[in-house]
Amino acid sequence: MEGIEAGHVGRPARGTVAAAGAIEGPWLVDALTESADLVFAFDAATTITWCNPSALRILGISPEEVVGRSIGEFIHPDDIERAAEVVGLSAAGAFDEMPITPALYRARRADGSWTNLDLNGSTGPDGSMLIVARIGGDLVLHDRLLEAVTNHDDFEHQVALVMEMGRWRHPGEGYAIVYRDEDGSRRALSCNLAPELFGEEPVTGPTPWDMAMATDEEVSIDGLAAEVAEGRVTSPELAEVAAREGFVGCLVAPIVDPAHPGTACIVIWTTAAGPTASGHRYAMGNMRRALTLVFQQRAQVRALERAARVDSLTGTTTRSRFMELLRELAAVPDRSGTTLLYLDLDGFKAVNDHLGHAAGDTVLAEIAARIARTAPEGATIARLGGDEFVILCEPGTGAVAAAAICQEIIDAVGQPIEVGGGHTTIGASIGVAVGRPDEDPTHVLDAADAALLGAKAGGRGRWVIAGPRPAP
Repeated sequence: MEGIEAGHVGRPARGTVAAAGAIEGPWLVDALTESADLVFAFDAATTITWCNPSALRILGISPEEVVGRSIGEFIHPDDIERAAEVVGLSAAGAFDEMPITPALYRARRADGSWTNLDLNGSTGPDGSMLIVARIGGDLVLHDRLLEAVTNHDDFEHQVALVMEMGRWRHPGEGYAIVYRDEDGSRRALSCNLAPELFGEEPVTGPTPWDMAMATDEEVSIDGLAAEVAEGRVTSPELAEVAAREGFVGCLVAPIVDPAHPGTACIVIWTTAAGPTASGHRYAMGNMRRALTLVFQQRAQVRALERAARVDSLTGTTTRSRFMELLRELAAVPDRSGTTLLYLDLDGFKAVNDHLGHAAGDTVLAEIAARIARTAPEGATIARLGGDEFVILCEPGTGAVAAAAICQEIIDAVGQPIEVGGGHTTIGASIGVAVGRPDEDPTHVLDAADAALLGAKAGGRGRWVIAGPRPAP
């Protein structure tokens, strides 16, 4: 490659590299040599002809050991075909009019491990290439996060990946992600921080994260001690803890969590040795977008799960989830007999026909609420479809107790319902089945359904208990 002698290691000869227009002399060569990125050149035969000292930091191998070897020795076997294709395209002139775009490759370190590098390159007229490689922090972490979200990995694992998007650049700074778990309990993931510096332990006075979440705006503080002394920001107690821990400022960004609005944020505490709060805004932007995605995915998954479990109209258990419960119950060893009440509304079709389906929905929601208030504690109520409901009683509920429950439900359902500016009255018929301990719960449901048919045939507005059934 012009300006970099084949086999030369370290600083190339001064004055041999020039760029069109503005920069001449040793400056550009020095910059390549001293760059924190790994910079190397290889010829048309893929033999590395020059390498800068960053090889030692990134690959754990000296530049002298790199030069003279094929680039293929350092590329992961699964990536080598892709790398060869790029080299071939370069030799064919495919990049003469358009630049090579960055891509991730796995490179072998001296200890045999693999590191992800973000590689970009340019081509020379003789088929040689100059490559600039850097540890692919953001790209790798974004890729890992996308995979974790797609695979529905553990939520805490996804949050930890978001944390790494900040701390891989400046691991000496302090980081925290504050959020709520599914039950609404406060949680926090932190690194290098005392508990007072992200709200795990309370302090007197307003905190940056409280202000950020209250205003839904980013809070940036540089020179924390001066801000406190002038009475503009936060509490002296918090500033004292921060100073003790070696922090001089902080950056806090609120994050939108659809499930728990106004409760999530990212906190970055800065040291005198690192960037100011403004210098962390790029990393914060990456973290903020990634965490928003994680929260949105969690909310969407929970909404889908809830839709599968909970009937949106009545708030009762869905048919599919109820059948799952029966199958789970069947797998319980030494269980008590299952007691089921199968309920169907009397006269509901007339409500839909004469008052409309909106009125029918109002009636169904009210009936479900009445059943929930009447059913004993611990019972599971499900809507099987239309105007049919089923009640799974607590283990040990016998025929006498089930009959009493039925009568209470029939009385509650039969009360007038306000709908469409007037009142309507409907009834309920119930079939009951008390299963044996060895009886499949789905068979008990079939027996309750058959008993319901008997209740309707006998005049409706009544309950019927299924008779004994032969053992399987």
